[in-house]
Amino acid sequence: MTKYFFLLICSLFFFQPAIAQSKVIKNLKTYDNQIIHFGFTIGTNTGSFHMRYVDNFYSLNEVYGVEIKLHPGINMGPIMTINVADQLDFRTQISLTFIQRDLIYTLAENPLSPEPSLYYHSMKLESSFVEFPMFFKLKSERINNYRVFLLGGINPKLDLAAQKKIKEEDMPKIRLNRFDISAETGLGADFYLNYFKFGVELKFSQGLFDIVNRDETEYSQVYKKLYSQQFFLSFHFGG
Repeated sequence: MTKYFFLLICSLFFFQPAIAQSKVIKNLKTYDNQIIHFGFTIGTNTGSFHMRYVDNFYSLNEVYGVEIKLHPGINMGPIMTINVADQLDFRTQISLTFIQRDLIYTLAENPLSPEPSLYYHSMKLESSFVEFPMFFKLKSERINNYRVFLLGGINPKLDLAAQKKIKEEDMPKIRLNRFDISAETGLGADFYLNYFKFGVELKFSQGLFDIVNRDETEYSQVYKKLYSQQFFLSFHFGG
């Protein structure tokens, strides 16, 4: 799905002159004359991790490997866009983002034996982020009733679920740090409809901080660094 979306946006960039030759009735003619716009966004996301193991990972006794199982999440929130120039916007928003990522550990039941028996332990890591992303949005010229755009910026975020008490039946389980900042980049298209502007956006988010909260167990000590990653597919109304 990501590949086809990327190809669609690229085709809109390259074939703009040809499309511009076909005249259509323009919707919302004065929309871009306003300096500030407000809107709302809702979308889906997939959360993951970028893991860097410690140098002595293969000498650890109990943990043989870690895999990530992905789950779909949702994100929503209000948007404020400031028109800096005809083809440049500054956008900020307050977002609520809910994601789940499972870490599946391969463990040794008798790690010191010549042929240890292996088993699996799954950790369900849920996050409820309050996010404050800030982006610069580089737009193409308006062609009839659409524009395509690229965006980039940073996203400070606070995980409200990071420090909640772990249930006994979920142990053992690692904890994540509450605060993170992500670098984010994306692309998309805005469509001027009869009564409002509608946008579709695909975005990649890469955490900049190590977010594992270390304790004395091998479950957290296997990581030299653990970074958050996310893919977003969002739909904007106005903004």
